Amino acid sequence: MKKYANTLTKTTLISALFLLFNCTSDSDEINQSTDSQIKSYKLMYMESPYYTNDLIYIDYIDNKPKKRTSDYSIVSGTTSTILVKQYEDISYNGNVINVVSKSLMDNTEITGTKEKITMNGSNIQQKIYYKTDFTRTSNYFYSGNKLNKIVSTQEGLYPGYLNYQKDFYYNTSNNLDSIVTKYSEYNTSTNQYELNLNTKKREVEYFYDYDNSTNTTKLLTIFDDVFNRTLSKNCFKKYRKNMYDENGNQNGFSTKHWEYIYVNDLIDYSK
Repeated sequence: MKKYANTLTKTTLISALFLLFNCTSDSDEINQSTDSQIKSYKLMYMESPYYTNDLIYIDYIDNKPKKRTSDYSIVSGTTSTILVKQYEDISYNGNVINVVSKSLMDNTEITGTKEKITMNGSNIQQKIYYKTDFTRTSNYFYSGNKLNKIVSTQEGLYPGYLNYQKDFYYNTSNNLDSIVTKYSEYNTSTNQYELNLNTKKREVEYFYDYDNSTNTTKLLTIFDDVFNRTLSKNCFKKYRKNMYDENGNQNGFSTKHWEYIYVNDLIDYSK
């Protein structure tokens, strides 16, 4: 039996916008083919704000994601609102990937959902999110083949708002150990949002209790909710995020843990 736990105390939710799957297959049970194509996964296993059993479905072309379909609800208080059924249409042009969300009802584009992703081989080099009132650009920096930093900036409405830098750290087993994130803050002297890398105010995410199974999420690196899982050799089962204030004192934390179902020694994220 599969269990999932999520614990949240003393909330400091400033990183909601930047979201970001593991599996294999056999014809009878796990819905993934021999080349590690994950055909579906539950939201609760990924970095989604919706910790539900609702499924995301992936279609492929030439071993690359071509379409991602979602059909789930948002629960706010005691009210559940069903979202418009939608899908992400993914197209490729050389080293550039374009992603746009469309309605399943009439295939019309949903405003403010475009993404442009520039690749360098199998690594993301840059992501540009075209929202309704602003554009956000995230640049990815590597040491060898390992991601070590993401720098994200915003233009348009509230320029500089929630600019951030993420620094990535790994353990000796080539698995992601932690991510340290610092966000821009409003400077009343300059009337601008500024990113101060010397501040003690930060979020630290820890990834641990790795299994020994092969990580089969690599084909899904372009999706924010899956992205952090793609960075490791194996699959983490526990997660913790600590929040620290300007003085470096911890002022909140959240945790998650998962117990997976394995098929042929690989995780089935659809179950």
